[in-house]
Amino acid sequence: MEICEQNAIFKCVKENGDVSFSHTKIILREGDQYYYAITSRHYTSGVEVDLHELDPVPIPVSQIWPPFSTQFGRAPEPLPQGCYVKRHSLIYYGGPGGSFEGSAELASLLMHEAGICEILRASPHPNIAQYLGCIVENDRITGLCFVKYGMNLKERVTKDSRPFNADLMLRGIQESRLRSYWVCPSDSGSKFSL
Repeated sequence: MEICEQNAIFKCVKENGDVSFSHTKIILREGDQYYYAITSRHYTSGVEVDLHELDPVPIPVSQIWPPFSTQFGRAPEPLPQGCYVKRHSLIYYGGPGGSFEGSAELASLLMHEAGICEILRASPHPNIAQYLGCIVENDRITGLCFVKYGMNLKERVTKDSRPFNADLMLRGIQESRLRSYWVCPSDSGSKFSL
């Protein structure tokens, strides 16, 4: 079993507003099956997790990865060198520290995002990352593949010496065919964004 993600969860103490450690949440994978586990131990980065002390809870694949439909395009196989695969973080799935009621909706969110990406693929725009298609494993969408650019939006604005005109870029998107779809790029920290 391998650890895919882990996160220390903190809670706010109402009396004084201080924050205190609550638990660590861990996402694990064995083959194609994902699990989450919660432990009272505070595991920090670089500290080896004792897998024997965990009580992994299976995550139903149907709740995190939607079935692939022919209405979507597949990413090329093999994947092109230098592409970016966007995958959902499962750290917020079920249980304390991730108990949002939409846990079971992760699959539908991914399917909706794939639909938006198909619109973008049909109507490309120079200020929006090029979408290459769905990553499909066992007939389920497990990720979305994009062209990977040399830097993300934040890096372009803060670390690149070339002038950056955000108003011009946004005006170009607004004036394009995409405005009728009301599609807004998200995840500006990824290297596939604007």
